[in-house]
Amino acid sequence: MWRPHNLGRVNSNGLELTLRYALGILHMEGNLTYTRAIYDGTRVPYYPRWRVNLNSYIRLRDYPIFSVTYVRETDRVDISGKGLPDVGWLDIESRIPVDPHAVDIAQVYIKLRKIMGKEVEWLPPLSERMDERIYVGLILTIR
Repeated sequence: MWRPHNLGRVNSNGLELTLRYALGILHMEGNLTYTRAIYDGTRVPYYPRWRVNLNSYIRLRDYPIFSVTYVRETDRVDISGKGLPDVGWLDIESRIPVDPHAVDIAQVYIKLRKIMGKEVEWLPPLSERMDERIYVGLILTIR
């Protein structure tokens, strides 16, 4: 079960997740918000899952080509495809289990491409780079 939180603390079944920092609403003019799935106590070891929510004024059907790259330690997960359904979020799961006594840092790179006739345009982030890096730090402690 997903329960999002931003810049807050959630306790669930003995595992405490504290969002360390999250670059505000991120540097894409508020286009992206970052949420964290909490540990449900049913899987050991725990593999972190991340959900990227898109604000309602971004219609995913307007961006039929997308790419998401998730990097955590030596783990790299690439999600890409066409015809993304208009569900408003993307889910990413790491392949490296969490050390509950360590600081967990993840990086996510998100690209959305919009097709304009025969031309393909990248949705420009604030920095006008091809992608915007999103850094979220988590401290996980056993309670």
